[in-house]
Amino acid sequence: MKIRPVAVPLILALLLCFVLTSAALAAGADKPTPAAASESNEALEAGLKKFAEETIASINRCILPSEGKKEVVSNGNGSFTARYIAIDPGSIKVSVTKATNPGVVKYIGYMRYSENEYVCTGPSKAAASRGPFLMQRSEDMTELVKYLNGKWSY
Repeated sequence: MKIRPVAVPLILALLLCFVLTSAALAAGADKPTPAAASESNEALEAGLKKFAEETIASINRCILPSEGKKEVVSNGNGSFTARYIAIDPGSIKVSVTKATNPGVVKYIGYMRYSENEYVCTGPSKAAASRGPFLMQRSEDMTELVKYLNGKWSY
């Protein structure tokens, strides 16, 4: 498997963001979600949806390159390309399944979302940074989370 050079900084940034997000979410983890009381499928999904929205918002705040901190590179021909990555909060979809071998973890949650890369090419760094930006690629992502001690977590 070959890792694209641009993927390495992105992976590192996402890992850092994951660590920061996990710590921030863990700070409020002492309060079980409303789903802990009833554990109905609807309540579990509602709790997972809230967890997913908070997680994606946190990732969007610290992902690099971001809309506020675009990456601008020279194309070698006098033009420049600016790019950034953002996760579309409107693309979040969640589902819950009962663990096949329930021990400590009773439920597994699936968080699905789209990670989008936007680019703009211009004659100068400033022009490229201004846009307009067009979506160059969109990648569907799926993350697994666990329901443990009445709350969703990584």
